[in-house]
Amino acid sequence: MGGAWWLFRPFLPHLLRLLDQIEGVYIFGRLARGLGVETLSGGMLLAGLAGVGAGIVVAAAVLWRAPRHPAWRQRLGWVALPAFALTTLLLALPRFYTIKRILVVGWPYVVLLVAWMVGAWPRRRARLAAGLLLLSLLAAGATVLTPKDDWRGVTAYVGAEIPASDHLWIDPPWNTIPYNYYQPLRAAERGRRAGSTEELATLANEARAQGADIWLVSERFGGPPPTSAGEAWLDAHWQLVESIPFYRLELRHYRPPP
Repeated sequence: MGGAWWLFRPFLPHLLRLLDQIEGVYIFGRLARGLGVETLSGGMLLAGLAGVGAGIVVAAAVLWRAPRHPAWRQRLGWVALPAFALTTLLLALPRFYTIKRILVVGWPYVVLLVAWMVGAWPRRRARLAAGLLLLSLLAAGATVLTPKDDWRGVTAYVGAEIPASDHLWIDPPWNTIPYNYYQPLRAAERGRRAGSTEELATLANEARAQGADIWLVSERFGGPPPTSAGEAWLDAHWQLVESIPFYRLELRHYRPPP
């Protein structure tokens, strides 16, 4: 036991950093609020990861045994192939960041599984393989050509230009995922927040007492502004000082009204 701990100890900081990043994911934030706690403890996160791992083990066991029976192999193929086609198309969309971060890790194994299933398909094997190859090529082209939100530019500007005493608000809350991806350390230092308008009002009172400003990252695609409840609240209660445009995003600077 002591030897195992000695071997694992160098990796402990990486595990703690992973748990800290997981805690900032919007889904886990909603789970914490649903459980009535401010943040999920390390034990809760480890239990969740253990549950996910157990689910993967069970799914792997099913996938290992089911394809040995021809009838189950065909049923599994009718489920897996449409799911693979749909997931391939979704990968080209500039959303679903959490799902993509999970998919990119295991995607080579998914491709190998689908290739094996196509090879074991009794009929129309060549036509099916050609269709999946064409679909993958179309998805790859769409991934390159689809406009991407300039989160890299936003996070770089926040890290270089915004005073450390100011507050950053991100709305809708799921946009904290791409922000954390590009600037995990800056995100932790700046204490960025996301949530309901009631939480934004609390932050505004804190900022007013501190003499600090609020910066808001807003989406700029789809509908006309304001594109979020947080932007509408700040427009109504605070004073807009400046707005810095980025591709499909806008960084808005607010100060308390005089």
